[in-house]
Amino acid sequence: MTFATVLLVLSIIFNSALAFLVYSQNKKSSVNKSFSILTLGLVGWSISIFLTVQTSDTFFGKLAFAFGSIIPASYLHFALLFPQTKAKPKVLLIYLPAMIFALMSFIDNLMFEGIEIVHGGIQTERGFIYPIFTIYVITYIVLLSTILIRNFIRSKGLPKTQLGYLLLGLLLTTLSVISTNLLLPIFGFYQFNGIGPASALFFSAFTTYAIVKHRLMDIRLVVARTIAYSLLLLIITGSYALSMLAFSSYFFQGSLQGNQLFFSTILTIIVAFTFQPLRRTLEHATDKIFFKGMYDSHQLLAKMSHIMATTLLVDVLTKEVLHELTKQMRISRGAFILVNKGEVILVETEGYDKPPGFTQRQIFALEAAGKTLVFEEMGDGTLKDTLRKMDITISIPLKTSEKEIGLLLLGEKLSGEIYSDQDIKVLEILAPEVSVAIQNTLSYEEIRKFNVTLKIEVERATRKLRDANERLKEMDRLKDEFVSIASHELRTPMTAIKSYLWLILHKSVKLDEKIQRYLDRAYTSSDRMIALINDLLNVSRIESGRIQLEPKPTKLNDIVEETLAEIMPKASEKSLQLTFVKPKGDPFVMVDPQRFPEIITNFVGNSIKFTPPNGKITVAARVIKDKVQVDVTDTGVGISKEDQSKLFQKFGRLDNSYKAIATNGGSGLGLYITKNLIELQGGKVWVDSEVDKGATFSFTVPLAKESEIKKAHREEDKPLEGVYVNEKAITTKK
Repeated sequence: MTFATVLLVLSIIFNSALAFLVYSQNKKSSVNKSFSILTLGLVGWSISIFLTVQTSDTFFGKLAFAFGSIIPASYLHFALLFPQTKAKPKVLLIYLPAMIFALMSFIDNLMFEGIEIVHGGIQTERGFIYPIFTIYVITYIVLLSTILIRNFIRSKGLPKTQLGYLLLGLLLTTLSVISTNLLLPIFGFYQFNGIGPASALFFSAFTTYAIVKHRLMDIRLVVARTIAYSLLLLIITGSYALSMLAFSSYFFQGSLQGNQLFFSTILTIIVAFTFQPLRRTLEHATDKIFFKGMYDSHQLLAKMSHIMATTLLVDVLTKEVLHELTKQMRISRGAFILVNKGEVILVETEGYDKPPGFTQRQIFALEAAGKTLVFEEMGDGTLKDTLRKMDITISIPLKTSEKEIGLLLLGEKLSGEIYSDQDIKVLEILAPEVSVAIQNTLSYEEIRKFNVTLKIEVERATRKLRDANERLKEMDRLKDEFVSIASHELRTPMTAIKSYLWLILHKSVKLDEKIQRYLDRAYTSSDRMIALINDLLNVSRIESGRIQLEPKPTKLNDIVEETLAEIMPKASEKSLQLTFVKPKGDPFVMVDPQRFPEIITNFVGNSIKFTPPNGKITVAARVIKDKVQVDVTDTGVGISKEDQSKLFQKFGRLDNSYKAIATNGGSGLGLYITKNLIELQGGKVWVDSEVDKGATFSFTVPLAKESEIKKAHREEDKPLEGVYVNEKAITTKK
């Protein structure tokens, strides 16, 4: 077996495997189909040449010409498709000449008239179609070479590198075929035309290298496994053959057929047991060559999803994603660069000894590209220069549906290989998910910062309000002190003025009518002033907590009757009927006997003010459980629902007819003081009124308990007659 024959066999094996692998990788791809047809054409042509040499049969010679007709057409088809995979060449037009010449090859005396084996080579007697066939082959080769060279010049980056290796393989194969099968036979050198078909090994070798190192049609996995299994088959077959040869030659000398069978069986068992370990060893070795940085993309994406789902801080997220990404994909270094409104807001790196000196101009130039940039796939230009200066191999934009948020920059792989199609697909799948996750963490960061800012502002505002409240309290305290002091200082001279006026008015000497009128007015005004001063003092004492009440068991009927007797003259002046409806029994109530009359006076005084002449005022009391309820009802103008909410407030003067009907003024403090006096003594107060239907002011005070009454009796040493309490009634016979 000659060296050319060995090369031819290897070429047939490798090209057959290459055609099968490329086609099976993507059966729908026109590129893969045309490449497989081309490779199978080379295989068929090589086999036909080999069989022609071995058998001298003209049929195999015709078959060689038929396959030789298909090779230029299929290569032209491939050249028109690659790397522009979207191109749609006229397939029929390309293959029609090839099919015509292939059919003519089987017609006697058209392509060649005879075949003769000379010095191990094929000498053909050419037919009259042969020159036309030669022109066809050369034309197609020139045309496809022109197309490939043009595509090579126009292409950039990775496709250009792939085309370079394809052109180199084509050039070596074409030169070899033309030299050994066309030119040398003209000068009588036929012994070399077997090298032509064997030179197809150049084509398969450079194509395989482009597949392995530069992702041509991305079938590295299949190629790696095929090489591993081919080596495995070669090792097992060779070992078995050598073992059989050794045992037969040295032990049995070709005579012990039974022993040979026995040892053949033993060797078969040994081969069977060593197959799997040997297979694993070879797969491991080929994986180291073909897949230095191999990883499980599903596990990587799952890990990334877990990181993105469980991380809320943007700096932690970018750091963990970078760490896991560079670790799994075996990348030398990487960086996340986040931008917002034309400013770089975060640079997170992994694998750098010191912070990279990226400029904003470089960053925004890559961001403006708006697409994934791979250094090896780019042609010369500004962007490639930028990647070179930044020492970056791949740049991936990070963007959401709303806006662009930054870049993912990665350096070269630790294995020294370029990024595979799998790497780029994984990164392009990962980029949108990372972008959304980063956007979410940025939103969370904004909310967190807003909450912190809001908390600080709330604390500052609360502190200001607290300080203002303290100042207001201090001012209110000073106001109360001022009112109290001023009231005390005013009440003494006003009381003296009132007393002297009373003395003058009640002298036996008759005064002039005009002077009498003036003195009456002065006396009335001084009385009002003293009442106002007393009200101010009461308010000051109530709000400062300095008012002192001494509740004790007090007969309700007696204290009410005494108070009404004092008010009766004012009611008579307006012809008002003032009535007291006593409760059953003679209840004792727990009130301050000095302050309780003020309550009755304020309620009845208001009714007198706001009840028209000839009206009616009723004071009714009744016992309800452990309370006594007192109702002061008048037939005055009433109070609207809207105005009722203003009652019992300081200076709670009404703006409607309730105020207009008043014939004399007031401080607006009476009901406020009354309400506080009632509540300080354990009671409640409310009002029920309708406009033009009068008003009823009601309040409650607690009944005195038996123990409290007895204690008061011992202190006063007075007998108790007709006592009514909430625990039980105590009565004595008269």
